[in-house]
Amino acid sequence: WWWDDVLHLSAGVMTGFAGFLLLYTLVVSKRLQASLFIVSFLAFGIAALFGVLWEIVEFSFDHTIGTNMQNGSLSDTMFDLIIDLVGASISITAGYFFMRSQRHTGLFSRFINNFIQSNPHLKSRKN
Repeated sequence: WWWDDVLHLSAGVMTGFAGFLLLYTLVVSKRLQASLFIVSFLAFGIAALFGVLWEIVEFSFDHTIGTNMQNGSLSDTMFDLIIDLVGASISITAGYFFMRSQRHTGLFSRFINNFIQSNPHLKSRKN
């Protein structure tokens, strides 16, 4: 039972980080002008969307090919979505403080800085 929770938590963290990274890249490259709150809110929305889409996949499999991915319960689905959003909140909170901070140190900062350095074409906008 706990494995499903770990997967949903880690998926929430990863999709929250991916959503934040996408939006942060757009802000850094000046393709998007948005406040910290808007970037965080949209990243949270991206993570929530992926959680909902996965639950739709589980529902579809349960009803078309007879799997039992949702354990036949609305409670399982809702708990999975809540865990997804907790995971997303973790990465998005880290992203918020990353954007707010001037130091840019720590594990989260290393991931972002490594991504930006590995993809220099994303940082500068060519007109």
